[in-house]
Amino acid sequence: MSTPVLTVVRDAVRNAVKASTVFSKFRKTYFFDIEEPALSELRPASTDLPCLGISPTSSPLDWFVQQQIKLKYTFEFGLWTASWLYEEPEYLWEELMRAVCKQAPKEETVSYVQKATGHPPILAGNVSFQRIKLNKDGTGPQAVFTNWSLGFHVCFSPL
Repeated sequence: MSTPVLTVVRDAVRNAVKASTVFSKFRKTYFFDIEEPALSELRPASTDLPCLGISPTSSPLDWFVQQQIKLKYTFEFGLWTASWLYEEPEYLWEELMRAVCKQAPKEETVSYVQKATGHPPILAGNVSFQRIKLNKDGTGPQAVFTNWSLGFHVCFSPL
């Protein structure tokens, strides 16, 4: 049995982020394995900052041609930083966007994502920077939560 197409996309995103130089800056990462219903509800410990989370969200389907489905597999990205200043999350957001869009295996020119999907990722919403308290009751250490979504076009035949 071949690897499911959605797993291939998830692996490409994970590999692109892990191969980037910015990956070493994160103390904690959640790759598709959060227990909360949404990244915005996740509250990492202050000792885990900066922290990165990536989780699938929606996946609208449409018939592309008679025997192929076109799927936009959308991932939510969340980034938590310890400071209330915006410079660090802006820098990390920019570097993560570059990694997901451009990071390629060594000695290759095609990015992990483009190799997996045949298309570059597309922004699937706005980027937001929000000051939060790390405890769910609104107390505790402060952080900036940065949130955005990227879509990945995939075509496959279920027939």
